Amino acid sequence: MGARSERIVFIATAGMVFLLVLLRALLVPLVHDEATSFIAYAQGGRFLPFASLWDANNHYLNSLLGFIGFKLFGLKLLALRYGSVLSYLLFAWSAWRLGHLVQHRTVRWVLWSALLLCPFLLDFFSFFRGYGPAMAFLLFSVQALLRFAQWHRRGDLLAVLLGMAVANGFLLALVPLWAVILVVLTVLVSRSAVVCSWLLRWAGSRSRELQRSHCCFPNWDFFIMEERAISWASQWAHWLGVSLDRMCQVFVPRCSCS
Repeated sequence: MGARSERIVFIATAGMVFLLVLLRALLVPLVHDEATSFIAYAQGGRFLPFASLWDANNHYLNSLLGFIGFKLFGLKLLALRYGSVLSYLLFAWSAWRLGHLVQHRTVRWVLWSALLLCPFLLDFFSFFRGYGPAMAFLLFSVQALLRFAQWHRRGDLLAVLLGMAVANGFLLALVPLWAVILVVLTVLVSRSAVVCSWLLRWAGSRSRELQRSHCCFPNWDFFIMEERAISWASQWAHWLGVSLDRMCQVFVPRCSCS
């Protein structure tokens, strides 16, 4: 199976599963937990922490989406469940990206099948609960974490942080897992030049701004402040175990650090 055929089969499978999720969201009556979430939180819009009923049923971002859907479309099943249904699209896309990190095709399809075809997991995407969106953003964060560990791209780092923050907004039970991911990120960042490159770029941009401000800073002041900024960035680089000269070659090609 070629890459194009594999993409077509995956899209077809994910599309059929999404249709199943949508039909269940339209046809299955409200269950007890959904009714409780609607009456206690979404109906009146009182779902914020410390301003609502203390109960594990309150998944904050899910209650917010339900409140918006109820105000716009009234008490309809899809008006409450649309957030969970749409989150399946993010879940399937994240599964696709995660699978492409697996080299062996058989193992990749086993992973995709386990993620896309698990009945217990699919129920979450059809109901007015925070579990489905939380799983979608969690998987989004995990695939971004693995990509950041491999390529150290800033976009992947931001995706990890954003994904986990939103996932915790849907399900606070993920806070311990968020702490574990933050520890992993700390280790990865400390072994890469990402933070140091940001510091160098910031120091360089500030120095250029000061150089243009001749009315405020004479030239000799500018050079002193630029030297201090680079020195400060190099101290961070030394703490992270990264060569400042190497960073200059990789991230700031025109830098003349020595």
